[in-house]
Amino acid sequence: MESASITSELPPALSILGELRVRQRRFDEAEAAYIQAIAVLEADSPDDPYLGLIAAELARVYRDTGRFEEAETNFRRGIDLMEEGWGETDPDYQQAAADLDELLSSTTTEGGAPQ
Repeated sequence: MESASITSELPPALSILGELRVRQRRFDEAEAAYIQAIAVLEADSPDDPYLGLIAAELARVYRDTGRFEEAETNFRRGIDLMEEGWGETDPDYQQAAADLDELLSSTTTEGGAPQ
């Protein structure tokens, strides 16, 4: 029973670690924390909207480090999961959708890099 509790507490802890690493501009470590949180959630509950929230956080890391295709993929995944679980009125869903729109509107057709 204790291991289930630890497993359920791990993704939020890793997400917080990811946020801290982003603030420290340690993007490689933030990416690793988010990826690990996603892996734990995927194994336990692959349709959890919280997984979408973490995917959106990972997308922001990719966006901020110039990995625009990976950012787009993760924003889309996050948006889909949050919309299904929480609906379009959820503030996290709305922020991720706005971030995706901004990413798409700021990319050029030639190189895919923001203008």
